Amino acid sequence: MKILKVRLAQIHKDFREIEVSRQITYDQLVNIMSDELGLCSNADFRMVRKLPDTEIRNDRDVQRLHNYQELELVLNHDFPPRSLKIRIANSDEKDFVEIFAPLRDSFDDLVKDMCFHLEVDASTVVKKVRKLPNTIIRNAGDVQRLHENDELELVLAHDPMKSAASTSGSTGYKASVSPKQIDIVY
Repeated sequence: MKILKVRLAQIHKDFREIEVSRQITYDQLVNIMSDELGLCSNADFRMVRKLPDTEIRNDRDVQRLHNYQELELVLNHDFPPRSLKIRIANSDEKDFVEIFAPLRDSFDDLVKDMCFHLEVDASTVVKKVRKLPNTIIRNAGDVQRLHENDELELVLAHDPMKSAASTSGSTGYKASVSPKQIDIVY
């Protein structure tokens, strides 16, 4: 067995490690890379590149790969980011925040982006991601099928308004709204 480091060219900066047989074929390598990177099995790719600048073309090239070799799967076309509308489910705030997310984001990348833009603490447990009106997003394949301006909700394991009230201290004061939800009247 050997370990290879793989990523999508021009989409992901970080590599993912995969463990493969020393006798792996080119086609098997492409399938394993596609699965690991969350691509559909019939994804339209141009080549497998051994970094920094060598194309992997056949089984013989694959056999010459060393342990921890860095590989990129180069797609035939770039996927521009798409606009998604996001919000926290069951919140008093009913408006959406618009974000731009790369088409080939993994599920974990999408959740991290949503938490960042919605200012959800990293320690908060995310119960699920819901595409409105009633579809659960579970994996990279679901993320890839999202369309421009789809509306998503981040469902948290606890009610954000109740936790804000309970963390206000023992003074008896309970916040009824967060500072972002106060209406400004001119």
